[in-house]
Amino acid sequence: MTDWSGFYDATGDEPRATLLDALDRFEQAGLAVDLGSGTGRDTAELVRRGWRVIAIDGEQEAMVRLAGRRDLDHSQVTAQVARFEQATWPAVDLVNSSFSLPFVPAEDFGDLWRRIVDSLRPGGRFCGHLFGDHDTWGVAGRHVLNPD
Repeated sequence: MTDWSGFYDATGDEPRATLLDALDRFEQAGLAVDLGSGTGRDTAELVRRGWRVIAIDGEQEAMVRLAGRRDLDHSQVTAQVARFEQATWPAVDLVNSSFSLPFVPAEDFGDLWRRIVDSLRPGGRFCGHLFGDHDTWGVAGRHVLNPD
């Protein structure tokens, strides 16, 4: 069990509203990377809508839980256990990152953001969340970002 176990147990399986909005803006499915995929709430929605997904998370437990999902066509998912700053992915149509980018160390964020932008194919999109200044996760000592 990790510190993330409680978080995984508490979060639901419903996809994030930002992802649903982004998906509604595409005319056809493509290839997506889900940074901080966790247990697969967004990955599953992408696959349900016909997308192929590269699911990346730094926690092995997340990938174990993702692999155990019965509501997911696993043939459409490539799972990668890696920190974002070491992860690799090809050109994609969508980069999704729900509440995970703030965990990237500030000194690595600029390079990672450039990689995200550079990986988007023409017409591609980013969707995701950062922590607000009143977010309970945005506390001193956590790598909450102030990108350049």
